[in-house]
Amino acid sequence: MKFRVPLLTFSVCTALIALWLIAPLGSSLFDALALDQGRTMQAWRFVSAHALHTSATHLAWNIGALALIGTAIELESRTRLVLALLVGSAAVSVWFFMQDEFTRYVGASGALNTLLIVALYCQRQRLSNKVAALIALIAAIKVIIETLTHTSITSSHIPGAAWPSATGAHAAGYAAGVALVLLWVALDARARQTEKHDSKG
Repeated sequence: MKFRVPLLTFSVCTALIALWLIAPLGSSLFDALALDQGRTMQAWRFVSAHALHTSATHLAWNIGALALIGTAIELESRTRLVLALLVGSAAVSVWFFMQDEFTRYVGASGALNTLLIVALYCQRQRLSNKVAALIALIAAIKVIIETLTHTSITSSHIPGAAWPSATGAHAAGYAAGVALVLLWVALDARARQTEKHDSKG
C-alpha cells in the first residue's frame, strides 16, 4: 500500500491547537463557544464545543489520541475519518441535547471514542480480528465503568479539569462508532453478495 501523509489528521490537530491559543478557558470566546446547560438553544455550541479544551494537558491528551487514532483511519480511508468525526461529534451533541442537566462540555473525548472503534475496524487486518475485538471490549468495559460510576477513568487523572467529565458523552461516542462499523460490515457483505451473484450470472 502506498504511504499517504495524514494531512486531514494533522490539519485538525493544528486547528485544535490554534483554537486553544485564541480561546483559552476564561476568555470571552471560550464562553461563547462552550456548551452549557443554559444556552442549548444556541446551536453552534453543539459543534464548537468539541474543539475547545480547558488546559494544555487536556489538549495534549486529546491531540495525542487524535494524531494516533486519526492517522490509523486516514491511512486506510480519509472518507471514513471524516464520517467518524462527523457522526461521533453529532452523537455526542444529540446526547447532550437530550440531557435535563449537565454542567458544561468541551473537548473531543466523546468523538475520540467513535474514532477508536472505527480505527480498530480499519486496521483489523494488521491487528487481527481477535486483537481488534479485544481492544474494543476493553474500551467497552471502560465506558461501562465510567457510566456506572460517573467518573472518567482517563480524564480524572488530567490536572486542570474545570468541571466533572460527562461520561455519557464517551458512551454516546462509542455507540456511534459501533453503529458505523456495523453499517460498513453490512454494506461490505451486501457488496460481496452482489458481486458473487453477478459472477454466477
